[in-house]
Amino acid sequence: MPGQSPLFSVVIPTRNRAHVLPNALLSALEQDFDDYEIVVVANNCQDNTRDIVKGMHSQKICYFETESTLSMPDNWDFSWTKARGKYVIYLPDDDAMVPSALGSIADAALDKTPTIVSWEDAPYYYPDWHDPAMQNLLLVFFHGDVDVEDVPMSVYRKQCATFSFDWSSPLPKMLNCAANREALDVWRGKLGRLFFPIAPDYSFAWIVSHVFPTIRVLHRPLTVRGISDISIGSRAGLGEATREFLREFGDFDPFAGAPVRIPISTTYLRVTFELVSRMLREHGVTPERVELERFLLAAARQLREAKGVIEGWEQYQPELLTVAASVSPALRGEVEAILAEPDAERTETIRQIRSRTAQMALEYPPNLQNTAETYLGDLRCARCALGLENGVLASHNWETLYIFGEEVGVYDPYTASQKVDAYHALLTTCRRKRHLAAARAAR
Repeated sequence: MPGQSPLFSVVIPTRNRAHVLPNALLSALEQDFDDYEIVVVANNCQDNTRDIVKGMHSQKICYFETESTLSMPDNWDFSWTKARGKYVIYLPDDDAMVPSALGSIADAALDKTPTIVSWEDAPYYYPDWHDPAMQNLLLVFFHGDVDVEDVPMSVYRKQCATFSFDWSSPLPKMLNCAANREALDVWRGKLGRLFFPIAPDYSFAWIVSHVFPTIRVLHRPLTVRGISDISIGSRAGLGEATREFLREFGDFDPFAGAPVRIPISTTYLRVTFELVSRMLREHGVTPERVELERFLLAAARQLREAKGVIEGWEQYQPELLTVAASVSPALRGEVEAILAEPDAERTETIRQIRSRTAQMALEYPPNLQNTAETYLGDLRCARCALGLENGVLASHNWETLYIFGEEVGVYDPYTASQKVDAYHALLTTCRRKRHLAAARAAR
């Protein structure tokens, strides 16, 4: 589309991941909406990334390469300069877009030109994920009865400051939002960049939650977040992908200004928030205080969860306890209790739970019909709740649908993205019928 700026730019920064890139590209190319471009920025890739992009044979794709290896924040910032759309969306190379994503944003969320439109994602665990219990599993969440709403940015600012955000929430991390390019260019000019070390996604969230009053949230999953052992944020930020990511910063100290030097993603996020806060103050913005107490508790929980992953796990406890004690004896006690929690016994996997509930339903045939009555007679809803539906299990309160990829033809983020709309519709429909049936029964 030479000379014409599209409504959307879908930006895919990538670095030596040609083996997963086709999933993201295919999902971006197969949108049910036409006014957009795809911007692929190869960060000094030494694999066949260029061939993968060329093999898509699409005029929608604009391809760029860096002259040298950039850190991820630098590459993201360089990538921003190549986008021409009114709204910019970043798509990780190991994720995928739902086919209706751009159309849904254009149809339902752009009234009065919002600065940021954000959404939830659908997590998908790759088939080779290190935990066999979660392999090839897609999760679709229910997040609210309102389809679109304007939420005060203070909500997300507070979530960052207290480390209380959910990883799949609509916190605007650039990976799950459409950003108005003109409005963001103003702040890029002031701050010098939009993406800061060490976590470019959370630096963006910290900036926009301070400089804009509201965010428009579209409560439906528009992207599939691929979770694999090559994902930088997976395994608490302790995998080889994270180590390579850090090496690309050169002499930059990822713990500069951190209360503790523990190599987990919680520490890196705090460093990021504090770095960006200094820049915001220079431009008259008073940043939210990053709460030390909440940080230490979040770090303790993540360190505890990483016990089987992080090398020399025990060496990081004294530092964490010492800093907590400097705040208060009570906080030290809380941190110590978290770290001392016993290893959880291996419970049933979600597949085992589904198998058990389905077997129980089969052993007592009236159970299906009885359950259907709680969904206004809808047998499919009942089958989902009982684990009898092919490839699906609903959580008890219908907050989550678990989709088992091996049963429904899902084996990567792209094939998962093709299923999300249908499963989200199923989730919202059955949840609504369940509530209506309950309300009738109560009358």
